[in-house]
Amino acid sequence: MNNRGFTLIELIVVVAIIALLSLVLTPNVISLINKNKVNSYNDTIKSIEMAAASYVSDNRYSLGITCTDNEKYVSLQTLVKTGALTSIPTNPCTNSDFVDTEEVKITYNCNTKEYSYYFKDKIDKCS
Repeated sequence: MNNRGFTLIELIVVVAIIALLSLVLTPNVISLINKNKVNSYNDTIKSIEMAAASYVSDNRYSLGITCTDNEKYVSLQTLVKTGALTSIPTNPCTNSDFVDTEEVKITYNCNTKEYSYYFKDKIDKCS
């Protein structure tokens, strides 16, 4: 008689191999996902700061930044209204939008005649 199929031992061995592989790969996959979220978060922060630079470029003279008053804040809502941002970005670590009233700090350095932009700290991991 020629019975085709797998024996119970063969099935148990295959299930054991799959279990071992999943035990080894799961932490690595989770770590990789977290690392990608962190990179995405940092890229989002950079894009918000670049949008602030675009906003300053278009509105430099109406901002009223001078050497004595060299610091201004612009909200994400303002960046969206002026077209510097298309929409309020999503925080990849929390999967929720940043608050539209959060602000980008714009600082002017009179010595170098350059603007700098600061939204939030870059992060190393999503908590």
